[in-house]
Amino acid sequence: AGPLDEQVRAGEHDAAADAFQKALALQPDYATARYHLGLARAQQGDRKGAQEYFAKATEADASSAPAHMALGRLRALDNDVEGALREFDEAIKADPKSARAAYVKVDALVRQKRTGEAIQFAESIVKAEPSNFGFRSLLASVYARDRQFEKARQAYQEAAKLAPKAPEPQLG
Repeated sequence: AGPLDEQVRAGEHDAAADAFQKALALQPDYATARYHLGLARAQQGDRKGAQEYFAKATEADASSAPAHMALGRLRALDNDVEGALREFDEAIKADPKSARAAYVKVDALVRQKRTGEAIQFAESIVKAEPSNFGFRSLLASVYARDRQFEKARQAYQEAAKLAPKAPEPQLG
């Protein structure tokens, strides 16, 4: 993390935003600057401004998984579930091994009571990446949310083989 990231985290949004604006003046398609301006706007409470910057970041760099995830989260807050899911899919396409991107998609599906789709997606990513601890844990948690406790227990056991020091889950 650079000094601008630290400014955003420390709540110095105006100073960080000024620096990112200057960076954009020098390089107009600088996706990272657009993403960070989106973060600064979001932390200032300007959701609309944040959404615009995140969208521009994804236009400048379609492979920016963080910008797609941030835009998806804002779309979900605006009850644009399908738009959010499209952004989460783009984030996953940009970073296929990201458990975080997979988690936000599964969470959005479960919140919409589309648990069957969430399970199907989680099973597909585990099949594609069987040694990914995060994916296996995600599958286990979605099984547990659906009250399929035996499948959840089995999935947690498989995940535990990949990370033997992980804590034992408490299932219903």
